[in-house]
Amino acid sequence: MSKYIKRNILKLMTISILLIVTNTTSVLGTHIVGGQLSYKCLGNDQYEITLTVQRDCENGAEDAPFDDPAVVGVFNFSGSLLTALFDNGRIEMPFIGEDTITNSEVFDCSVLGSAICVHQSTYKAIVSLPYNKKGYILAYQRCCRNSILENISNPLETGATYWVSITPEVLNMCNSQPVFNQWPDVYICANEDLEIDHSAFDADGDELVYRFCTPSQGASESDPQPISPSNPPYDEVVWAPTYGLNNLLGSNSLRINPSTGEITGRPTQIGTYLVGVCVEEYRNGELISTVRRDFEFNVRQCTDPILVDFDVIGNDCDGDTQVSFQNNTVGADGYQWTITDEAGMIIFTSTDEDVEFDFPALGTYTILLEASRVSDGCVARERMTLTIGSPDVIPDFDALFNSCSGGNIIQLNDLSSDPSG
Repeated sequence: MSKYIKRNILKLMTISILLIVTNTTSVLGTHIVGGQLSYKCLGNDQYEITLTVQRDCENGAEDAPFDDPAVVGVFNFSGSLLTALFDNGRIEMPFIGEDTITNSEVFDCSVLGSAICVHQSTYKAIVSLPYNKKGYILAYQRCCRNSILENISNPLETGATYWVSITPEVLNMCNSQPVFNQWPDVYICANEDLEIDHSAFDADGDELVYRFCTPSQGASESDPQPISPSNPPYDEVVWAPTYGLNNLLGSNSLRINPSTGEITGRPTQIGTYLVGVCVEEYRNGELISTVRRDFEFNVRQCTDPILVDFDVIGNDCDGDTQVSFQNNTVGADGYQWTITDEAGMIIFTSTDEDVEFDFPALGTYTILLEASRVSDGCVARERMTLTIGSPDVIPDFDALFNSCSGGNIIQLNDLSSDPSG
């Protein structure tokens, strides 16, 4: 987990089911953020195929939803579509739902610039892949990449292919690929040290080696959602001038530990960048599989958030309805106090830093402090429910020993009362 996430960012994770009835075969749009394709051997030639696709829900085209179904093509190592398998060589994986990874709804002004929103959908299918002396290549294709990418040429005309190969030797040993433990953070901070655990777990205990790798191109703008993926091999994306595997974010600022998968660096350039990571699986010194994934790093200028806090002074249930509010907020230069009663009516407002208010009656009230900062327009809020109580409350309780077996058990009963009702 990055230092930035530990210090500043709030992530809102929600799960929503979308029912979409639309004709997506003619969709033209920018939306692909990242993804990967992998397999797990279940025995008896049965494999669980997992496809993860990420799309941009902030900058992407509204008419480019997740595929339903997502189509994975099945080829042999000669590049031929195996039309005798499945539906003419096509595995149709139904859309189930999506996760939303975003800070557009919960945002504490830790990052300058507009919010980034990423939708992620995971497709799964269990299929039979009998032994084939030419092996298998599975592939999913879509267009197009995110238009705001800085480090590849013509992102609007560049699609994505997520593919995996299964050799005849792997079919014989019923191997399962390693699984990445997590996706990277949505945001990373410019001019701050970056440390991200991008490791994977392998159920077979095989040796894992990590490296940056160039993502694959995919479907075209003229045919963004092909009926079947094109035949392998697949071309790689073209890096923009000055960018490449040794300079993914500019200023040669990104590295990956080949043994642990930890990504480190100190990005300096604001922007959105495509990054590809491969984890290679070795058994007895022989490479047996590679999991390829790509994703976006959004490098932003990070700031200290406004930390809103205040104390209530003088609410002692002594019959005095005058209460003071001490402002302990850090990082703001403007304030707005609002007090509402139980009916939701505003009974007090103030722009002073600290305030004092004489409540009109006993009861429950809502205290809202809104803090703002002129330099970046940041606004943060803190809300509290406050009860102005009766001076006649009589505190009391009793204690009962219920059992002495196996230890002393004491039951405490609240006998406090309010004669005024």
